Amino acid sequence: MKPVPEEYLYDYAGVCWWCGDAANSREHKWKKSEIKAMYGLAGSDSYPLVWIDDSGNFKTVQGPDSDALKFEKSLCQNCNNARSQKFDLAYDRWIRFLVANYEQIIESRVVNLCDAIGQAGSESRLDLARYFAKHIGCRVADKAGRVPESLIAFLNGESESSAFAWTELSVSSSALENHEVTRYRLGMQQTVANYSHQSRSLSSLKGALLHGALQLIWDINLDPNRQDSGSGIVTQDVYMLRDVDEDLYEHQFLVI
Repeated sequence: MKPVPEEYLYDYAGVCWWCGDAANSREHKWKKSEIKAMYGLAGSDSYPLVWIDDSGNFKTVQGPDSDALKFEKSLCQNCNNARSQKFDLAYDRWIRFLVANYEQIIESRVVNLCDAIGQAGSESRLDLARYFAKHIGCRVADKAGRVPESLIAFLNGESESSAFAWTELSVSSSALENHEVTRYRLGMQQTVANYSHQSRSLSSLKGALLHGALQLIWDINLDPNRQDSGSGIVTQDVYMLRDVDEDLYEHQFLVI
């Protein structure tokens, strides 16, 4: 695939994409607690790890605070910590459920989010969705896109709609091919961008966040002139997990 032309990208010029203050904080691509639970503290036998970036470059990871495990500085400290603390706590609860039930989930291909984090529309489920929205926002800003106002309104609690994104919980078929190794892998699929010749900007961005072979695939609308019509973030109570390979460009979301 050809790279997005430079003139179509957006530069936040050192300000927080969420609130507009100085961007002086780097969000972890996975929560630090999740990284420590998977690999331990710096100096443990799990390290060094190898991180492969979107360009195929290899980086050595010596511990949970490695820059390779963080986004660039795109948030202020307040947004990255105090404002999103409830979201982080909801994600901690989700990860505890996932770790405790991982093998059963992969075998049955079923995730019941009511058991994991509460029913659709509940505060705990919205907080989990907002954690994922914050992750997606950082990924958009990291890839030189402009985070949509509808995502920011969702984070601010001004809206309960996450229709700015399509999401689906699924199983990575490639990860299952070497499951003994990938069971203990945290990953992100390479992002795929669409861009508009008319507005000369990114029109959408697609990616995935992985814990072992379980992945949340997302596709976010970045075109302010196009109405949000996505399924939202973790809005289903029960997900029947289908196998999806790594070619996100070919991936089509289920319309339910």
